[in-house]
Amino acid sequence: MNKRLYTLIIYVLLGFTISAGAQHWEWQNPDPRGSTYLYVHPFSSTHVISVDISGSVIQTLNGGDDWQPGQDNYDQHSGFTSFYFINPDTGWATGYYYKPAGNNYTQVDIILKTVNGGQSWTRLTEDNRGVLNTVFFVDADTGYVGSSSGKIYRTVDGGATWTSTKARTFTYTSLFFVDSKTGWAFSRNGKIFKTTDSGDHWLEQETGVDNYFYSSTFTNDSTGFVIGSNGIILKTSDGGVTWTKSVSNTPLGLLDIDFISESTGFICGESGLLLMTTNSGETWQTLDSPWEYDLYSIKFSDELNGWSVGEGGIILKTGDGGNTWFKQTKGTAEILQSINFSDNLHGAAVGRNGAIITTTDGGQNWVIQNSSVDRTLNSVCFTDNLKGWSAGHDGIILHTTDGGISWLPQNSGTEDWLYDIQFVNDSTGWACGWNGTILHTIDGGLQWTPQNSTTNWWLDDLFFINDSIGWATGLYGTILKTTDAGQTWLLKNQSELRLNSIHFSTENDGWAVGWFNNVMFTTDGGESWNWLAGGEQWMSWNCVYFSHPDTGWIVGDYGQVAKTMDGGYSWTGIPSGTESNLHSICFSDANHGWIAGDNGALMFTDKAGIMDIKAPEKNRAKTNQNFILVQNYPNPFNASTTIQLTIHQPGHLQIKVFDILGREVAILADNGYRPGNYSFRLHAEDLPSSVYFVRVQVGDQIETCKMVLQK
Repeated sequence: MNKRLYTLIIYVLLGFTISAGAQHWEWQNPDPRGSTYLYVHPFSSTHVISVDISGSVIQTLNGGDDWQPGQDNYDQHSGFTSFYFINPDTGWATGYYYKPAGNNYTQVDIILKTVNGGQSWTRLTEDNRGVLNTVFFVDADTGYVGSSSGKIYRTVDGGATWTSTKARTFTYTSLFFVDSKTGWAFSRNGKIFKTTDSGDHWLEQETGVDNYFYSSTFTNDSTGFVIGSNGIILKTSDGGVTWTKSVSNTPLGLLDIDFISESTGFICGESGLLLMTTNSGETWQTLDSPWEYDLYSIKFSDELNGWSVGEGGIILKTGDGGNTWFKQTKGTAEILQSINFSDNLHGAAVGRNGAIITTTDGGQNWVIQNSSVDRTLNSVCFTDNLKGWSAGHDGIILHTTDGGISWLPQNSGTEDWLYDIQFVNDSTGWACGWNGTILHTIDGGLQWTPQNSTTNWWLDDLFFINDSIGWATGLYGTILKTTDAGQTWLLKNQSELRLNSIHFSTENDGWAVGWFNNVMFTTDGGESWNWLAGGEQWMSWNCVYFSHPDTGWIVGDYGQVAKTMDGGYSWTGIPSGTESNLHSICFSDANHGWIAGDNGALMFTDKAGIMDIKAPEKNRAKTNQNFILVQNYPNPFNASTTIQLTIHQPGHLQIKVFDILGREVAILADNGYRPGNYSFRLHAEDLPSSVYFVRVQVGDQIETCKMVLQK
């Protein structure tokens, strides 16, 4: 299943809405952008474009020394699968978007066109054609699209209209035409078909393999290549009458191929693989690659200059005919596990291989610092602009007093991996990690003292709201609480699930998130915990952060970001602009926030993440046509609470109360009412402490309020 669809399903499962508003997270690292690039096309040795999975185009006019981002087209609802440009302005794409259908989403397949270099895309078609995997244009008028439904479509008017050719029913993954009539279609199960009449007839060609084909090219009418899964390379010298294997010497998937002459060609693939041939594909040489993740596209402008792009926003270039490759992407590409800002300007992020980067201008510029360690750093915490700590694998704790420019080790007294570190002031801090490790210091880390956590499970995160009260969470849903600075820790929750992060907005209200997209909350200081949502086994929420009792965020795998502005009653999924796993989020104030994740992903907002989500106004009437509902009072409440409303139009009034699992627990009204002011009392003597929702309906208008029962 596509990663973007995973994210959409998760938002539906959790009851999250999905924002269709503009994205307000801006890339700070890597430069120019950290989203996955699917396509690169040089029009000369200086003018090159690349397109990412969202259809956003970047270009360079100086060979890649500087890349200029174009319009950001990222939309959580849609994605692109393939691209083909015939000049810097004109290109086509295949893709999809997800159309709401009840409580789920239906995929709609689309063909798009741009005439302004990707600044905007126009939908030419939208239909349930099956996933459209590949697009190829012979000229400005004639083009072909291959789908997973066994169809190949043709246009002769630049994409305005499309007709189905008489292709056989296979999933087509690559197309290549040498002219408007003669071309080949390649499928995911080793099938190859050739047409010499613009697709009116297709003749199967024998391959003897069943590999998934990803990319193809022809150097002339007779000589061609196709590549695919498990290192497969096939070559033909007779227009496809016969196809023979070439030895790639790799089991990795080969994803794109380009020849700059009849003898010299290049392949890119999984795990940063680069291959080169100088004898028309008789033998292939593995090249040194500075990248370890997938490369999706490779293309040369001439015999010397070539580019390859792929996962994590990587852009590689060669200027010597492919012998050496270097990164044109600027900034770190390390996995960033944690980010922390002491104010709107000063921040630091840490991650894999001892990575530490710092900024003094809000992230406009990030400086790579020397940590003097090569092990993963999992957490960073600053108490002001100068003093900070970082903790990581093998018990590493580092300390800085100059804003992160230099770091010195502190003796933690353990070799257990440490996953989190937090200081509440310059002297008092805690760290947690493997085997239930909790360490405590009262002298800024000069001495770390182990505390008895009462568990042997590893602990991923801790949070202290002051120098006495704190919580820790980790494997098997473990949640611990202390009220005496950690002298004693008491177990408050345990389950089969791992919790990655915990945060409290007040001494009573807290949230924990983790594997399988589980979200839990408490309203009694962590004495009891309620399950809000979860269930997707392939996804994980990795960090939760509240800057205000009402306003919070969670981030997770595949670029998931969700926000609440009503204390967690409702969550809205927000397009982040990436499909990288996100590990950490922090805010320096109500508006300025940062996210860190895989492949060096760093994003920033100064608009509180999104502008078109409006927070409910507490203790203030909500004005609508049929009635006005006022927040219940008191809230939180003990034994009873009052719901007030003013009815403007006569009609049937229904008031129901539901628990956190959606079960009906009370009916307060279910009759016809005249216009007027009304009060309804909920008596909760028989209900347990938890969050409840009152649902009020008059006619077609429905309003809901969250109520907190504390006994």
